[in-house]
Amino acid sequence: MARTRRAWNASVVALVVAATAVTAAGESSQKLFEKQWTGRLVVVKRMLYSLVYNERGRTGSVRLGRSGLIVVTPFAGTYFQFDGRRRVDDVVEQDVQKISNAVTVAYRKDRMLGEGFVQEIEPVLVENYDPGIELLVKSARVERDVVRLELIRPGVGEDEAMTALTVKWPLILSKSFSERGNVEALIQQYLSVVLEGSPR
Repeated sequence: MARTRRAWNASVVALVVAATAVTAAGESSQKLFEKQWTGRLVVVKRMLYSLVYNERGRTGSVRLGRSGLIVVTPFAGTYFQFDGRRRVDDVVEQDVQKISNAVTVAYRKDRMLGEGFVQEIEPVLVENYDPGIELLVKSARVERDVVRLELIRPGVGEDEAMTALTVKWPLILSKSFSERGNVEALIQQYLSVVLEGSPR
């Protein structure tokens, strides 16, 4: 009986250790992707877009911001998304020309006591990043079902990303990040990596 209990306990410990090792390996696979892509110099292959906007703070101050718009998927094509904030859902459009108006409508709030409205986020313009432009991957993030690369101009040293490329996966990404090859194939539709020593 004692021998059986010890064997059972040993089996449980082995399963816990194995599960922990798998989880750690999965986390490191995602972190490894983030580490390997951060700091890479890339060349734009297909047009990228950002929305430049003014965001009004609660005290009335105004901050200029940029948000990358391109979202690429394995099955649903490409669309344009302004990430939601201030308890407003993501603004999604199939036509980049419609995104500014859609954001304007989404972030127009009525004032208290019905005295007009306040524009919390005011689109200024849509910036284009043409094929052939070199950008630097400021950060790479793997989240629940999304992989996002934030991009800046090399040598500019901006705190905020100038644009971004987002891959939206149809399912929750696995801990082992076995989807990496397919995710990178989608990224490479828009960006090619500049190899050290290659001619510019």
